[in-house]
Amino acid sequence: MRRLGVLLHLINFTGSAEQLHWIQEMQIEGVHLNMTFFREQSLSHNVLANIRRSPYSQTQIYASNVGLVKDLENASAWQVDHCYGGLMMAPISRHQMLQINDSRIAKAIFSLHPHQNLSQNGDK
Repeated sequence: MRRLGVLLHLINFTGSAEQLHWIQEMQIEGVHLNMTFFREQSLSHNVLANIRRSPYSQTQIYASNVGLVKDLENASAWQVDHCYGGLMMAPISRHQMLQINDSRIAKAIFSLHPHQNLSQNGDK
């Protein structure tokens, strides 16, 4: 399946022995830790060591549903590779995007860091 470009990710990882077996057996590229699940429970460092297996392991660890600062602190302590969730980037409305786009601050940022690759329709 990898030759076809399919990446295997384990969503909602709980740390069970069966899931650890699948990570090793299938050589899964990504493991997603649901931070709402691990808020009340502590994740053992042995579990993370089993996921990484070696320094050359291709398995990336993701922290999903990061909604509290405590989730971010836990992800940092566990040396998670990537984080995503509401705390990382809160959704913004189209109106807010237009306000940001029209602001002097946004214009100053775009003038300091001009984008070299313009799209066909002229967007910056």
